[in-house]
Amino acid sequence: MFRNVNKHLFYCIIYLIAALISGIGLLLNHNISILFLILTGVFFILSILSFSRYLTNKPKKL
Repeated sequence: MFRNVNKHLFYCIIYLIAALISGIGLLLNHNISILFLILTGVFFILSILSFSRYLTNKPKKL
């Protein structure tokens, strides 16, 4: 069932999890909050780009 998972969808999920973790780090650690803010933004943008690539490269069903 999960053998043909598209790699862009997989990367999208991984980037969203990383953005969530760095967002939690932003809430917990106020000393280096700018670093966590940048990391959250970068991972969120990467997940959007991966998802858009997944949508454009989706195999067409016959």
